[in-house]
Amino acid sequence: LPPGATTALYLPSTVRSGQRVVHDGPVVVSGDVNAGAEVLAAGDILIFGTLRGLAHAGYQGDEGARIFALSLRPPQLRIAGKIARSPEEERRPSAARGPEVARIENGEIGVSSW
Repeated sequence: LPPGATTALYLPSTVRSGQRVVHDGPVVVSGDVNAGAEVLAAGDILIFGTLRGLAHAGYQGDEGARIFALSLRPPQLRIAGKIARSPEEERRPSAARGPEVARIENGEIGVSSW
């Protein structure tokens, strides 16, 4: 590994309500992050499932960190010092959604397709 690099934390299952995961690098979740669960990563967060809980990528201030998920449905997203709330009403039906990524664009958190 290059100096200062950290290894990713791989979680082979769903993160359940009440669980809190904190890691000083990227986090990969092979499942969902349920409502009431929290994932905080110094780097990127990659979720092979649905994000319904709290995800905070770049929690140590990395504005280049991203949150990837097959479906983004959180009440709130955090990247570095930025916070974004989900809209009250869905604009697209869930069937029309595909994998999504949240990142800081023009000083705000934006969500787009992979």
